[in-house]
Amino acid sequence: MTERKLPERIERLEELANNLWWSWHKEARDLFRSLDYPLWRRSGHNPVKELREISPETLQAASTDPSFTARYDSVISAFEADMTDHRSWLAINYLAFPSHHPVAYFSMEYAIHNSLPIYAGGLGVLAGDLC
Repeated sequence: MTERKLPERIERLEELANNLWWSWHKEARDLFRSLDYPLWRRSGHNPVKELREISPETLQAASTDPSFTARYDSVISAFEADMTDHRSWLAINYLAFPSHHPVAYFSMEYAIHNSLPIYAGGLGVLAGDLC
């Protein structure tokens, strides 16, 4: 994704940027925003684009900033917890839901985050929410 290697201390930013998890976790969005606010705005709040365009000096400074690395560690811990928790929202809230009758909803028009535009042909948002 990035044209340069991220500093080792914050190298998982790339993994985080490539997982939509960041789009519904304010702390993750705040982390990317804090790297380079003007670039975050120019990127349309898109962490993939931000990491592609950010200066190596800015990344190096972030990797040695105790405030940034503390927030980074907190976000990565939450991300890891979610990625290893195999209990779904459905399983937690509706334990009696019959697994032999699964339900799936498919749509080509999800509004996941404003940095990921999906055009609905003038129909508006048909599925999902914007952050």
